[in-house]
Amino acid sequence: MNFTDQNASRIIYKSADYRMTQQEINALVYQSAKGDQAAFGKLIDEYQNYIFRVSFRMLTNEEDAYDVVQECFIRVWRNLHRFDARIKFSTWIYKIATNLCIDILRKRKNHIETDRPEMLSETDHIDLYENLSNRDLAIIIRRLTQQLSPKQKVVFVLRDLEELEMTEIEKITGLKTEVIKSNLYYARKAIRDLLITKYKVSY
Repeated sequence: MNFTDQNASRIIYKSADYRMTQQEINALVYQSAKGDQAAFGKLIDEYQNYIFRVSFRMLTNEEDAYDVVQECFIRVWRNLHRFDARIKFSTWIYKIATNLCIDILRKRKNHIETDRPEMLSETDHIDLYENLSNRDLAIIIRRLTQQLSPKQKVVFVLRDLEELEMTEIEKITGLKTEVIKSNLYYARKAIRDLLITKYKVSY
């Protein structure tokens, strides 16, 4: 797999602005399922930055995010024959990446990283979307989400950072709307409380 964007720190700020139509994507999926590696390469080019951004926001670690992207496309290639064309390909690949991230988050559960002194101070300006390197964004997101369960973190990233619709999150996570809303409520409350106590943000 070739990541052509050398400025990896900018990948996470791009929206999911796909260049291809759904019809073109479906055609590439069909060709790829028949063993066409060139077609599959085009799918990688279309989605690799998108999957990296999602994975990075969940894992807050570039190396882990790149590993997820690589493993995600390996699994996609191996399971293309199982793809149901009635759903969006982006939803399917999102689900694979999210499950990989959840596995990593669960393994990390008892090994929560703490910020080193040379990293951002608690008075630094918070901006999750603009003018931040991956390193700085990782520090902030980790601070704000380190107390969340893997499930809470995933729904928070998908809904509040990726801004996906609830119906799409249901398809990706396999969770019911009530469960998603419940986890999202506790995630937002925990983050709000941290913003108030450590970053002095008022609501």
